[in-house]
Amino acid sequence: MSKTEKLLGSATDLAAWLGVSERRIEQLANENIAVRIARGVYDIRASVDGYIKLLKKNATAQGSEELLKERVLLTREKRRQAEIETALLEGTVGDMGLLLELWADRFGKTKTKLLGIPTAQADILASETNPNAIREALEISIKESLNESASINQSELIRGYIERHGADSGTASETDAEPVV
Repeated sequence: MSKTEKLLGSATDLAAWLGVSERRIEQLANENIAVRIARGVYDIRASVDGYIKLLKKNATAQGSEELLKERVLLTREKRRQAEIETALLEGTVGDMGLLLELWADRFGKTKTKLLGIPTAQADILASETNPNAIREALEISIKESLNESASINQSELIRGYIERHGADSGTASETDAEPVV
């Protein structure tokens, strides 16, 4: 049998070939997708080709629509993130309550670090008898803690801001403030 010869079958045969109901075959015939030769007789090969074209068309249209929706969402989210980063970098963020919360968190971490110095240095300084060595060791620990705190990590601030607003984490670069001397 060559490709030009027609393979004829009933609605039941065509439904079995396509994996659909006989009612769907009638709908496809009314849409000129299933090729009806006579009452209850269909060109199986032409109908399968028509059905494949329909599936491809629907898949392309549906895929394109879903892809477009995803691209719109991604673009909107990227724009929102860029606006947040820009506002934070320019210092024009209107949500001062959030910024105060972020800074309070930063100072809380600094306080914890400073209060941990005596415990961290206790074993080392317990055996030290020279007051200048004790003072120097404590100064070094305090300066390290303050320098770490003074290091303004804009990415960390932006990430905190964005996390509280439901967007992805930020990508700004890190900038260090003046260290304590």
